[in-house]
Amino acid sequence: MKKIMLIMLSLLVMTATFANTVKTTEEPEGQLPTVSITQITTGSGIVCVHSLVSDYGSSPVFEKGVRCIPVANPNNGEEIDYDPSYYGEYDQFNMMLTGLEIGKTYIISAYAINDYGTTYSAEVTVTVAR
Repeated sequence: MKKIMLIMLSLLVMTATFANTVKTTEEPEGQLPTVSITQITTGSGIVCVHSLVSDYGSSPVFEKGVRCIPVANPNNGEEIDYDPSYYGEYDQFNMMLTGLEIGKTYIISAYAINDYGTTYSAEVTVTVAR
């Protein structure tokens, strides 16, 4: 009986040790990038948004842009994303938003995407000037 108990105890210890050393194939959670709007100017029906990606997070940023939503009804799906036409330095990007209605107010935020997801800057409310 002692021999059976000793074998069972040994198996239990081996199982517990093995369970603690098994590695998972899941990737660890990564950090999202950090993006902010540094300046907004408006005139002649155009809004120019100057933005900065100050931290890439855990992987390179592969897309950055600006999101523009009308204030009048922000939940109606009338969201405009401006992403392929940015220009500027490596971490800075400037976007000219055209086609916006003069006198209409919009919520604007910059965004950056890396392998771990999308992050948005603080939202800024802008009324398009003549």
